[in-house]
Formats: sequence, structure tokens, C-alpha cells
Amino acid sequence: MVSEAIAKSVVVTREFPPGSISRKYLRAYCSPVKTELGQVIGSVTTFEDVSAHKEIDRMKSDFVAMVAHELKSPLASVEQMIYALQVGCVHEAASSCNALHKRMTTRTKDLLRLIDNLLNLAKLESGTAVFNLEPVKGEDIIRDVIEIATPQAEGKKIELSYKPCGQEWWFNVDYDHMRTAIMNIVSNSIKYTPEGGQVVLSTSVAGGFANFAVKDSGIGINKEDVPHIFDRFFRVKGKATRHITGSGLGLALVKQVIEAHQGYIDVQSTPDVGTTFTLSFPLAEVNGTSVQELQLAD
Repeated sequence: MVSEAIAKSVVVTREFPPGSISRKYLRAYCSPVKTELGQVIGSVTTFEDVSAHKEIDRMKSDFVAMVAHELKSPLASVEQMIYALQVGCVHEAASSCNALHKRMTTRTKDLLRLIDNLLNLAKLESGTAVFNLEPVKGEDIIRDVIEIATPQAEGKKIELSYKPCGQEWWFNVDYDHMRTAIMNIVSNSIKYTPEGGQVVLSTSVAGGFANFAVKDSGIGINKEDVPHIFDRFFRVKGKATRHITGSGLGLALVKQVIEAHQGYIDVQSTPDVGTTFTLSFPLAEVNGTSVQELQLAD
């Protein structure tokens, strides 16, 4: 920390869990010390005891996980009973109850999705989430996401297209977690794009990283809101988003999953023009050689 603070002339912050350098949970701040001429002559490091804050966060995560678990079982039962009503009645399609049953099913699925997001987020934040990492072909997971997202896009008459980079690439990920994260990004882009718009998926490979971009022609995000879109329960408020439902957990979950895979996410947005999310991941290695190097050798 001291070396980094002095070399880069920036404040370096790190957290140390109990058992590393203390019995308490500490957050360290290392700041460079400069002369009047701006020359760095040393550094000062301060430690803050954040044990109480971490314990509160843990209790909050445990509470969310418990509540979500208790809600999921009865909701799943309700969904099954609605389905039984729909398939068990010969007059269902012509009945006025049909539309009501469909709305009930939709809202129940929304609640179940919210609960799944809460459970996954609680696991990720508490460090109890299990990632089964394996080399995955980028093309496979993207095609899978497109197949799932196509009905949603067709329902809004949105053109969903894919522009591959033209070369095969692999990355080490947990397939289910990563598919869910990418699906959340694509689903959000479709949700916030007006009817008749476009959502374009594209990939590129450079500098040992695979980049996956999702560009839409949607309502965009204001500059002051961009830093907060990955916060839990945060939703952009305005006339354009008033009719759009959501929990504000999807992007928070995406950020946790991306960072758990040593990746990073970039957001570029212009109101009334559209938004581009770019996810970047280290390329996987095959027998100690990156896939990109293998292709160059071929």
C-alpha cells in the first residue's frame, strides 16, 4: 500500500478481515505526503475499525436470505395452483378469468425472480456463493442468452441482433451465474428500449481480454444517475420509467458476479439516444497458453 501510494501519488484503500493483521475488521487509508512543490516524501496510513459496520451488513444479508427463503416456497405453490387452474379447465381460454390468471402468473413470476435475486445477492455479499469455474466458449453462452431473450424482444417488436468478432474465445466462468448476469443486462436493455427500437450485442478480443457489449436505442441514463445504477434497489425515476416495473436488484447482482470473475463493467449512456454496457473478462488459458495466442499461432 505504501509503495503504491508513493509511486502513483494517490490514496490507497484496503480492507483487512479479522485474523489478517488484527482481531478486528480494519479499513486502511494510505495517503502520500507531499512538499509545497508537490514532491512525494512519504506517506501516512490510518486504520479504521469497521467491525460494527461489517457485522450489521452480515446481519442484514442473513435477514434478507431468511425472508427470501420463507417467501419463495408459498409463492411457488401459488404459481403451481394457478397453472393447474389454467390447464385443468376446458373453458379457460374463453373465460374472462383467463386474462386474470395470466396477470397473476406474471406477477408471481416477478416476485419469484425478485426473491432469487435477493438470495443470490445475499450469498455473493456474504462470500458463501459457490462458483464452479470452467472454460466456457463465449459464443455458446451468448447464443443461449439470445435464445432466452428473443421472445421478450419480439413482444416489443425490438430488433435483437448479434455481431460476433469472428474469432473463437473462451473464458473461465460459472456458466449459470454468468448467463444470469448477461441475461440481466440484455433484458434491461430490451425493457428500457421503446417499441420498434434496436438492441445490438457484439464481441471483441484485445489485450488478453474478451469484451462483450450490449448497445440499445433506449431512453438512456442521466449522467448523475450512472454512478448509482449498480446500487441495490436503485431505480432511475422519471416520466419514461414510470410504467416500467423492476426491483433495482438486477444490476447490483450483475456487478457482484462480474467482479467475482475478475472482470469489470463499463457504462456509456446518452439520454434519449441509448446505453452501452461493456463487460470485460480475462481470456481463458488452455494448457498454459491463452486461446488468443493459440489462434495467432495457427
